[in-house]
Amino acid sequence: MDKKITPHAIWFLIAIAAFALGKKIESKSKLETNKLGLTEQEQRTKSLSIAGKNNGIRSQIKSLPTSKNTSTASAPTNQLINNYLSSSDPIEKNLLFAQMLIGLNADNASEIYESLKENLDGRERSRKMELFFQAWGRADGESAIKMALSNNSERNRGRGGQGNNMYAYSALSAWASVDPESAMKTISNLEDDRQKSFLTYGLINGLAKSDARAATDYVLEMEANRETEEQPNGVLRRGDVTQRYISQIASEQLKKGVSTAIEWAEALPDGELKSSAFDQVTESYVRSDIDAAKKWVSSNAEKEYAQRAVSEVASHLSRENPQDAVNWASSLPTNAQGQAYREVMENWTRNDPEAASNHLVAMKPSEARDSAVSSFAASLDREDPKSAATWAATIDNEETRINTLKTVAQSWMRTDAEAAKAWLPNSGLPQETQTAILETPTRGRPTGDFRSRRPRQR
Repeated sequence: MDKKITPHAIWFLIAIAAFALGKKIESKSKLETNKLGLTEQEQRTKSLSIAGKNNGIRSQIKSLPTSKNTSTASAPTNQLINNYLSSSDPIEKNLLFAQMLIGLNADNASEIYESLKENLDGRERSRKMELFFQAWGRADGESAIKMALSNNSERNRGRGGQGNNMYAYSALSAWASVDPESAMKTISNLEDDRQKSFLTYGLINGLAKSDARAATDYVLEMEANRETEEQPNGVLRRGDVTQRYISQIASEQLKKGVSTAIEWAEALPDGELKSSAFDQVTESYVRSDIDAAKKWVSSNAEKEYAQRAVSEVASHLSRENPQDAVNWASSLPTNAQGQAYREVMENWTRNDPEAASNHLVAMKPSEARDSAVSSFAASLDREDPKSAATWAATIDNEETRINTLKTVAQSWMRTDAEAAKAWLPNSGLPQETQTAILETPTRGRPTGDFRSRRPRQR
């Protein structure tokens, strides 16, 4: 099974190494000729000699095995390995290592691997082995994965096997880019769920580089087959892992340009995966063109899948200019303003609480104001619970007001229980809620806490 194994990165590495080596020789020679006081004509003659050496390096590169001729005899392979291991020049070592990867095929991969495994250690081993398994994965994915998983199993024997094998990840990613069906089959046959979950990242990474549509379809099908799981706190959550997978595809799409990533994200079916994609694209977009990002997110803001993207823009704006962030939040559709205001007020309160409170005083009663006040109170409840409670009491929406007061009360009980107990009877909270707070003063925030955080994939 002899496949094309000449990635552009390896050729680039060889070119850089050859150029740097040539420059190194040239600089050294110039220094020596200057010290000897050679004439200009003699220096030109010396330069011609150097050029000849550089041409020799280029000739070596041109004579390296190509995708059409990747077989390497045992003796030359051994010699190349020995030259690599014995070299003390980092530039030369990179060149020799690249030569090994270019000449690697299904017949000699195991031999090279055993030699590298025995002789490399530390940081060099980790970096070089990941590149080696990428090349091996393209040349003979099945053997590369088998060796990587076997190595991982031996290393983790007695510890349950963690499945965090970056060599297998590298091999699978490369394999998926040239033979996706075989790579998918290997993943489906894995029995260790943790290992399977980790290596799926490698599979999707390889697919996303070569065929974003195939990678997306794979994740969508995986999500469709997942069962909704009930978490210990009773909250139903779905697709956490697949959201991270879709974010991985988004990262690859962004490398092709924001417009490509946007087109891809907008084509996804509505739901959590689209939400993750929008969030990932927006995070990159705000750094490259904040005005364009604001316009794009605003055009989708009323959709549920865009709420995390709204938070991303609001958070970025609030760090740069809170007032601009507030103005942008007020321009959004009504159902998106609350999300934006929560993000803006949290950052603004942390950096300048006085300015944030002055803005709240000027706001007219609205759903957006309720969200902003709720976030403001949440940011104050540890340092100044009394003020936080006063602000929370001004919230119009009953559910938001009670949730905010409840959270403030729980925080207050942890910092000053006596003061909190004196305040509770006049807090406006239902009696059963007050009783629950008094009985469980040290517990965390309540289920359904209004300050829910969007899951971060990065």
